[in-house]
Amino acid sequence: MSGPDHGPPLTDLHLVYVEELVLLSRHPWASWREIQDAFRDYTASFGPWDEREVIEFLVAEYKLPMLPIAQQVQSLDSLPGGTIVLDFEAARAGTAPPSPPNVVVDKALFVRFADVYADDCSTTSWLEARLRELDTHASAGRGAVVHEPGEHALVSLLDANAFRSWVGRHFPNVRHR
Repeated sequence: MSGPDHGPPLTDLHLVYVEELVLLSRHPWASWREIQDAFRDYTASFGPWDEREVIEFLVAEYKLPMLPIAQQVQSLDSLPGGTIVLDFEAARAGTAPPSPPNVVVDKALFVRFADVYADDCSTTSWLEARLRELDTHASAGRGAVVHEPGEHALVSLLDANAFRSWVGRHFPNVRHR
């Protein structure tokens, strides 16, 4: 599946099912129990698989066209967080994945957000821009998956109001809309 704009095939990928969303993660999970502990809304997972196996499964199981879903899978290669929400509607429509893809705010990214928020300097504009991007995705009905520190797990937020509530709890003074 590698091509001119894509490096070597991705390996050790996991499909993670949470509530109404399907996530693709390249986190090096030790077992499905570790994945279950990480996602409060966990229902199932598959992997570790390589890029080809993930794409073949999604094409066969969900009747998705090969190229659009392959683009979504390959977009994971360039993301720092390592987990995305797959967009089956965009794949079925033959459209490109959202740019940026529906990125999950995992613990590492949350800590980075919190550090910037605590710093309260010029980098706050960076945090505001990231949260605006995520708010746009949530407002478009794409959902969001975020780290909830008190839960020690990732939580699915299925609408914009739930996402805005999460931002208000953790970053109350940041303008994100």
